[in-house]
Amino acid sequence: MPISYFFGELSTTDAEVSAEDKTRSEQFERPETIDLVRFYYAIPDPTVRHQFLELAKAVVQSAKQGR
Repeated sequence: MPISYFFGELSTTDAEVSAEDKTRSEQFERPETIDLVRFYYAIPDPTVRHQFLELAKAVVQSAKQGR
């Protein structure tokens, strides 16, 4: 039996994918997104990695508040 037999109800068509999900998927496929994730995980110190993540969150929050 094909795998789809067991997971057929989970498949989605383009019509079922929301515009937001499609946009998010396209963002994750961008080369700069892939580079950012690769560089993030290349930071050897977990503390520095966490600080970088917190910095990114703070920048986003600041930008949202500035609107």
